[in-house]
Order: sequence, then structure tokens, then C-alpha cells
Amino acid sequence: MCRNIKTLFNFEPPATEEEIHASALQFVRKLSGFNKPSQANEAAFNLAVSEVSEAARKLLISLQTTAPARDREVEAEKGEGALPFAVRLRPRHSVMQVTVVALVSSAACAGTSEGYGMGGWIGKFQPETDRANATRELFRIKGHCQSNCTLFLGLRNVCVERSATLLFHAGHDRQRNINATSTQRMLNAYKPALRQYVLAHHYMDTLEFHAIPGAMIIDRFGYKECPRS
Repeated sequence: MCRNIKTLFNFEPPATEEEIHASALQFVRKLSGFNKPSQANEAAFNLAVSEVSEAARKLLISLQTTAPARDREVEAEKGEGALPFAVRLRPRHSVMQVTVVALVSSAACAGTSEGYGMGGWIGKFQPETDRANATRELFRIKGHCQSNCTLFLGLRNVCVERSATLLFHAGHDRQRNINATSTQRMLNAYKPALRQYVLAHHYMDTLEFHAIPGAMIIDRFGYKECPRS
């Protein structure tokens, strides 16, 4: 019924952003009864997923235990705990096979914000930003795009889908302390009108998410609307 809601606490390595998001998504789907929301409900649905993800993230950081961390590979054999593809591979899989899977996955998401929507550290985004700016190909912001994902607004040839939802908040370090350098990096990526708006509304003062629909990003702040794919 809720197959993606799994125990995420006290694993080594710790739960990933993708796992937290998958659990939050399944939770919101269960509550709303929507597997995929209508366009009218998409912004509210995506915001709920972000807020549940944030609550789950805070919970995992706050929980304490004296029990040793569970080994993810051992638990996976028992059917407990989601694992990334590379960890689940058995020894007979070659490095070449793993590389091919990674390349196919990357190619499928090339030129879009897919795979980056939940944000993350700058090191994850810089290579894709450099690649997109070097090729000058049209880069499409679509669906859910939070935190450092909004850095893509600074690309030379970026477009935004009307159905997208972009979520803004202050930058922070790994201990979730607000970091002025990270915040300024995001602000520098925005057009002046958008930068002025998020500052005036104090969106970048706290770690709370503030959503702006893609339609508003296009109509009010002058970003290019993506052509129909």
C-alpha cells in the first residue's frame, strides 16, 4: 500500500534525499488520494511533499539511539530499507555494466531539472550548470524544483514549464545553519525582478520553503516559457 515508506533512521550510509522524498511523496499520495495531481492541485501537492520531506529530514537529524547503525546491504537482503542501484548489484555485475546504466540514466535527464528537483549540495549542480552553459542547449525546469535546483534559473538558455513549482529558502550548511554565501549564490542566479521579490518577501531569511508557480516565474519575472515537448 505504501511500499516506498520504509524505515530510514539509523542506517549506514544514512538515508538519501531521494529516499526521504520517495517516502514523503507516497505519504502525500495516500492522504490526498492522488497518484498524480491535476494541474489545479499540483502546486499544493508539491508543496506538501516538500514540507513532509523537510519534517522527515528534521526528524532523522534529531533522533538519537545507542544502537549500532544497521548495515544497508544486510537489511536489503531481508527486504528492509531502500538501497541505491549500485549497492544492490551483485559481484557478477561488471564496472562497465554499472557505467552504462549510469550513462543511460544521465542521458534521459539531460537538459532538464529532473533528478535535481529536491536540491542538494552545490557540488551536485556545478557540473550540470557548466555543461548546460557550455552547450547553450535549452534547459527545461519542470515539476518540483527546490533550493539549489533554482540555480538553474541562472543558465544562459533556460526555460520554465508553467506547471513547474519552484521553492525558495535560505542556503545552509550541513548542520542546517543558515549560510550567507550559499544564500547569495542562489540570489545571484535570479533575474533582478525575482531577486527583489524573494528578498522583499523574506523568502531567503529562513529555511522554510516558499513556493512560486512556474506560471508566475514566466509572467511576472520574465523567464522564457518552455515550448511544448
